[in-house]
Amino acid sequence: MSQYKDIDRRSFVKGLSIFGAASVASVGLFGCSTNQPAAEPKTESKEASAPAQKDDKKDAKKSKKASAEVPEHKPSFMTAPEPIKDSEIKETIEADLIVVGAGPSGLITALSAVDHGLKPVLIAQSENVVARGGSNAVVNSRLMPKYNLEPIQPRFILEQMAQNSFNIDVDKWFKWYKYSEESVNWLLDKTENVEGLTVTIEQGNEWDDKTYPLYGPAMSHCWNSKDYPIIADGQPSLVLELRKQLEDLNVPLYFKTEAKQLVRGGKPNGTDGRVDAVIAEQDGVYKKFVGKKAVVLATGDFSGDKEMMQTYAPEIVEWVKNWDEGISPDQLNKIYGGLYKGDGHKMGLWVGAAWQKTWPCAGMVATFAAPSYNPWNAPDTIMVTDKGKRFCNEEMGCGHLPYVIKHVGPVNAIFDVDFPKAHQPWHNWKNVHGEGDMTPDEVIAAWEEKVAKDNGSMYKADTIEELCDKMGIDKEETLKSVQRYNELCDKGQDEDFLKRKELMVPIKTAPFYGWRKEEPTILSVMGGLRTDINMKVCDKDDSPIEGLYNVGTMIGDCYANSYNFLIEGHNHGMNCITYGYLTGKYIAENEK
Repeated sequence: MSQYKDIDRRSFVKGLSIFGAASVASVGLFGCSTNQPAAEPKTESKEASAPAQKDDKKDAKKSKKASAEVPEHKPSFMTAPEPIKDSEIKETIEADLIVVGAGPSGLITALSAVDHGLKPVLIAQSENVVARGGSNAVVNSRLMPKYNLEPIQPRFILEQMAQNSFNIDVDKWFKWYKYSEESVNWLLDKTENVEGLTVTIEQGNEWDDKTYPLYGPAMSHCWNSKDYPIIADGQPSLVLELRKQLEDLNVPLYFKTEAKQLVRGGKPNGTDGRVDAVIAEQDGVYKKFVGKKAVVLATGDFSGDKEMMQTYAPEIVEWVKNWDEGISPDQLNKIYGGLYKGDGHKMGLWVGAAWQKTWPCAGMVATFAAPSYNPWNAPDTIMVTDKGKRFCNEEMGCGHLPYVIKHVGPVNAIFDVDFPKAHQPWHNWKNVHGEGDMTPDEVIAAWEEKVAKDNGSMYKADTIEELCDKMGIDKEETLKSVQRYNELCDKGQDEDFLKRKELMVPIKTAPFYGWRKEEPTILSVMGGLRTDINMKVCDKDDSPIEGLYNVGTMIGDCYANSYNFLIEGHNHGMNCITYGYLTGKYIAENEK
């Protein structure tokens, strides 16, 4: 059992002392509850303010109204459609719990509910269960000692909160820290000995210095099978097994059943009372699914709805390129770009749910397939712009580089054939922990495979000049930048951008390779409906809407800035596994 199993809030918060008292005060950790009322503005004495009192009240009211929602105008998706009439509903199905969505979070919630004595029904617009990726971050598990891995330390979690500017609901991170071990061990009990299914832990950014800013411990658990054998891409293996277990338990699963409206206070799209049902359409027929205890939304993100992205995630909307390609998100393979249409978010907004407090919503964006010797890093050789100028300290996470690209345009990494020899050990991007590292020859072979695909991601040439021509970048300035970089490497000191000397590897030996990234890759957008610590959806006054929960990517206020991949699989591990398990359990124990 983890030594952190019974850690309480006081001892956890005590760890904040490493940031200093001023930092604790600035983030307001002790008043971070979503139920905390906003502070009233200070006013002058009645006598001093009397002449302008009327105007002040009008201005204050106007200001409060303007800041209540983001943005100030009302987008079309906030307007509820006409309520579906009772006469149009052809069938009513009752259960203790209705779960909407067949991804990891919805399936885990339903399975947990069964284990805690409930009879759920799961509905999904997809034809089958859905999942992408495969990384599931946990603080500790009974599998970790097998690889001689220690529990994740509080300091690392606090540092990741700082990377999110503490512009998050810290309580949710703390609850994940406390209960992720219980949750994943429950899931391991159900899956670890299933024939054909393997559970492993993937390689992290495991620096010797655990205080280093890009340190990312091995904490991500991955489920794989013969059909999905690649580490970090095996999540379909897990959800297919969860479907089988739910079917074996006789849990009704309604696929190709699209949720349309929530019923609150007995009214479709009602705004008062308890949410007690969801109306869905199956084969052109409306059915009402009544949740006697609760309805749980687990419908994924909203990156496939351009207006929602413009409203809540404007910083990354330009990176979605597949708006009109007709790509179905209901697949078991990985899809990049816009996915779900935010249907669950919209249904929640129509019955009075508020949007999360963190704005804009954080993107899960990255620059994958980079030639880096740590799995989740950007290239750490020289990078130049299309004009051939070096512009940064190249050492950064793959989730950070997209925002650099936003400022400077396409980036181009240049390195030589000796680069893998200089960086040892070289961790395979999708490597099982303890499996061994890639040899320099294996790294070169992987590069050659990418070059051979001729898809514009990697290039090879016998000279820097030829490489620049192939990549379409300024030849003269690039040569100057490489020459300057080599001089700094020889000095052992990066006088221009302060890169660590052990990463300063000269570029001198042919053949030369180049990696180019014109735009970041978007996997998802995080967050949505305002959600309390028990996953109850809340209104604008932070009051829970009775009977309505959400889990998975929809959970509000978990991420700010960018999803940085240093807690690899944080969304799956926290919002899907931990909060899926805890939500099924909580509803069973607390909803009457």
